[in-house]
Amino acid sequence: MKDYRPEWTQDLVAFRTRERMRMRLDEGLRGPARVPRVTVPRWTLYGEVYAYRTRKSHAVLGIPFLGWHWGYVGQTRNPKARHGEHMNGGGRYGKEAAAWSDLSPRRYRIFHMRRCPQWLLNFVEFLAIRFLCPVYNEKLNRGNPRRISRKRARRQRSMRMRLGWAPALHLGHIFLALVWLAIIVGVIA
Repeated sequence: MKDYRPEWTQDLVAFRTRERMRMRLDEGLRGPARVPRVTVPRWTLYGEVYAYRTRKSHAVLGIPFLGWHWGYVGQTRNPKARHGEHMNGGGRYGKEAAAWSDLSPRRYRIFHMRRCPQWLLNFVEFLAIRFLCPVYNEKLNRGNPRRISRKRARRQRSMRMRLGWAPALHLGHIFLALVWLAIIVGVIA
């Protein structure tokens, strides 16, 4: 019987057949054949550093500069999926939505690169966290006096769901109140 396929197709079919036979032979001698999984190096993937600007949980009026602050800074290789994880939960580990996702977050892309090495993403994220001082970041943000822990953020979110707003007092607020009180007492006295 004559094979009417082009020559290169015949060679490809013969090559695949020989490979299958070799794999079966190896399987009999060494157990099931292990096909090496091809992984793409991380430095050849797209990378992005992003930031969310959120409404302050205790700001009732939402004045543009006073009622908003930088909420979160992060890095990702898949921006669309990561945004979905923050807003709706889910993802690889099935976690719940971020505690700040109900504060009308606005997403800003700080840095993006088509083939981005991991060390560069880490460095840019570190700089962005240092300069923007986001309140909901845990990592690299221990020195921020306005930082809100995850536990406290969840507590504030449950209060917002029940009451419509949540108080957020920091040491800075108490200090500011004492300064105003001293000014008032000094002016009156």
